[in-house]
Amino acid sequence: MGLVSARMKAVRNAIIVGMPRSGTSLAAATFVKKNYHVAVVTPSDLLTSNEANPFGYWEAKSMNNHNAAILGAAGFPFHDTWMFDRITPEHVKNIYKLSPLPEHKAYLEAFERHRPWVWKDPRFCYTLAYWWPMMDPRTTGVLILRRDRAAIFRSFDRLDWRRPLAQGREDFYARIDDHLAAAMDAIRTFDIPYIEIDYDEFLNAPEQVARRLSDFFGISVTSADLNVRPELNHNYWRGRLAGVLRTLMRAVPTRAKRLVARIVPQFVIEAIYPEKKLARTIRDL
Repeated sequence: MGLVSARMKAVRNAIIVGMPRSGTSLAAATFVKKNYHVAVVTPSDLLTSNEANPFGYWEAKSMNNHNAAILGAAGFPFHDTWMFDRITPEHVKNIYKLSPLPEHKAYLEAFERHRPWVWKDPRFCYTLAYWWPMMDPRTTGVLILRRDRAAIFRSFDRLDWRRPLAQGREDFYARIDDHLAAAMDAIRTFDIPYIEIDYDEFLNAPEQVARRLSDFFGISVTSADLNVRPELNHNYWRGRLAGVLRTLMRAVPTRAKRLVARIVPQFVIEAIYPEKKLARTIRDL
């Protein structure tokens, strides 16, 4: 009984940090399977799944809005840091100067009444420096997700998230580097307990990932809990083929696209775009 109690006390809350399309949703889903709370406002507070993330984003809209407000208080004029102009070093410095608002303390306290909890939002790359002084380092840890920059670029392109790609590949790579550098600066500044996992490790070493998550967060994770779907990896041949087809189809008139959709069998489309099949299957459940 003593061992069980000690293990329960060792369970850590999780803050998942990383760029979009780097495996943050995949990681968050693992914690949700282990009964971590992802939203304590209402069930409708969760972002809904779609073809970009057929298994769910596992983000709370309220959390997104709080993080966007923090960015705004630091002088950054946009809702997020990846789909618009790049955040500046001055904005990042300003985040460190902000004092926690009572509403944010209350928001955290609401989650603390439902421990363990998992927070996931790419904005945490920058807002982690704001939230962490309110955290208890004995009961909360950070999971940093990394992924090859070219793979993230292809994933954005495949989903037709064109705006952040408009300045070119190198500018986009610098944006990724800026996000992760900001997160690591906060971790060093506040001596935050953390672990790093690369997206490819989910595919190539799931047992190792499960063991590291178990050891760090004080929970029992198996490789099956990770729910890795290689067919959704945009680096695989199918993902790259789908990306090429999406790019070509952008230039096709709408009427022609509708004609193709009527002529090409559904199973062929879903073989090329497996996320469509998954999204439809999940909707029908």
